[in-house]
Amino acid sequence: MGKIIIMAKNIFEEASGTIRSEASHIINQSGGRMIQHGEQGIGYYDEKDRQPPTDIRITKVEGPFITHEKLVDEIEVSKSYIFKATPTRIPNIAEVAMLKWAVKFDENRKQIIGGIAFSNKLEDGKITIAFKIHQDFEKATIYAFYQKPTDDVSVNLKLRGNFCYEIPPKYPVDYGSCNYYKWRFENFLARHKHCSHLPPKYYFGPMKTNSEVPYFGEDIDAVTNWWSSSINTDPLKPPYPQYNKGTPLVRESYGYKYCMVFSNNLMPRLSKGGQKWLKKARENLQDYMDQGLINETYQSKYNEGFNEKEVVKTLKDVELNENWFQEFAFATHPDAYLDAGLLYISIEDKIEVSLTPDFKEWGSLATWEQAMYVAQEQVIKWKNDTSDYATAQYLKAKKYFEKKQRELEKETAALQQETEKLLKEVESWF
Repeated sequence: MGKIIIMAKNIFEEASGTIRSEASHIINQSGGRMIQHGEQGIGYYDEKDRQPPTDIRITKVEGPFITHEKLVDEIEVSKSYIFKATPTRIPNIAEVAMLKWAVKFDENRKQIIGGIAFSNKLEDGKITIAFKIHQDFEKATIYAFYQKPTDDVSVNLKLRGNFCYEIPPKYPVDYGSCNYYKWRFENFLARHKHCSHLPPKYYFGPMKTNSEVPYFGEDIDAVTNWWSSSINTDPLKPPYPQYNKGTPLVRESYGYKYCMVFSNNLMPRLSKGGQKWLKKARENLQDYMDQGLINETYQSKYNEGFNEKEVVKTLKDVELNENWFQEFAFATHPDAYLDAGLLYISIEDKIEVSLTPDFKEWGSLATWEQAMYVAQEQVIKWKNDTSDYATAQYLKAKKYFEKKQRELEKETAALQQETEKLLKEVESWF
């Protein structure tokens, strides 16, 4: 029990029956007169066990219902739901109104839901009520009781969309397939189907939320990038697949697009050793991304700037922050390419990689520069070495570069502008 404190200038208590005050402490304080009158006297009794207002108890709580018959698994914030309490006997009108309801959010204390007792109704032997939950939670419990709420007479609630914050699952098959990025995209949509969150554009492209995406004919056909022939073919060419939340612009993705482009364009130009490197790099990219998503942390071997930020920001719910997700994704690139052996592929393969527009962006500038520095130093070393082996290797590399130079010069003027800078940079090696 608590305290009863009555303070007034004059206190009068009068009743034809009984006035009963119960508390652990009762304080009556009057600035004027305090009058108590009883025809048969006034009695003060020692503390006795408090008698409950009713012997009725609740044996079961059910809900949430959206109608009296339709039970649902999840609720939405600020939407009304019906709950039912089963009593040990049929209550009278006063006992129906006396039933209390409480809620417990997450690991917080139970709270009595005030101001709703008047909504209690007796229907088919059960006391029913409808009310709303007005706050987000990870888990919540509803109680119905007369004396005190107990966990064995309660019902647990699940917030619709609460799985938004679940840790993404591991990719279920072997790493290396470009389908990894589409699967990540679709898995995000499955985990966020009841909320407004959209997947990171890195996976499968930014989401266009209207119901239909037309063919971007002129826009696509005007692309002069080295991979324009690839981007105008399936699956990078519109129309794109439609989902409940809209349609992704696949050609504007990072993960899926570049995986397809490098697999279909760069891969055939590499030696067997270079192809082995690129396959391993693809696996690493996906493996390292999963490590960050599942463990909610990632430490790059080569990107100290990212590591410093990650200590503070962490990767919890990183998919919900577009810029932070992209920064995390690109932080895995130096690790993925260098761990796969980029520094040890042949000089011809390094030249192919160095002459690949957009690889600086995709592989990160630092990774590209590190690999190209090794290639440049190798060429210079061969050039200055007078041995037959070094001279042969130098001439072989130079001949390969001149061949690539002639091939690229046959491309369109727009494409020449794009690759001219790269050609001059590699030409300086020789």
